[in-house]
Amino acid sequence: MCGLHFFPIRVIELVSAEAKFTKYVPHLIAAYLIHAGGEQGGEITDTVKESLLSGVYLLLRLCTEHETSFLNATLDECSRQLFQVILSDYQKLHKYRGKV
Repeated sequence: MCGLHFFPIRVIELVSAEAKFTKYVPHLIAAYLIHAGGEQGGEITDTVKESLLSGVYLLLRLCTEHETSFLNATLDECSRQLFQVILSDYQKLHKYRGKV
């Protein structure tokens, strides 16, 4: 788990160079989902999960429908359910829709 404290900083760097790294975004989100709640769930503490979640929301900014479909198709059932919850929260609370 060394290096996890740098995750949000690295995500900000990644988002700023989004065109180059879009193809890696689903894999980064999948890694979080697997360790946070998938078959290998429980590997990280709740405090770390919350810290990393802000980075996942930044990564979701880069996801198109194609990446979302890719994640739904490749994740195990536990990870897929967690992804749907996170995606729903992102769409309700974090996604900019052009309205004030």
